[in-house]
Amino acid sequence: MFDTLVPGRFYPQGLITGLPGVFKGNTTPFRCLEKNPRTVVADLNHPLARFPLTITLKDITWEVQTKAERGGSCMEFPSAG
Repeated sequence: MFDTLVPGRFYPQGLITGLPGVFKGNTTPFRCLEKNPRTVVADLNHPLARFPLTITLKDITWEVQTKAERGGSCMEFPSAG
């Protein structure tokens, strides 16, 4: 199965066995870094992990208005008389 791996390409992690958190149906990608007849060196990081990430947050504050509490349901019926 590993004979078909090409270094530099991405494959589903489900091809790998014996690692915690990796199961047969796992489609999360891994990258084949090196391959020889006995071993495969794989990178399990996200494909975008090598790129820096910058996140800018804005402070957004608003008041949530709740509807006035009107009470429960009425269980008394007016009498006819």
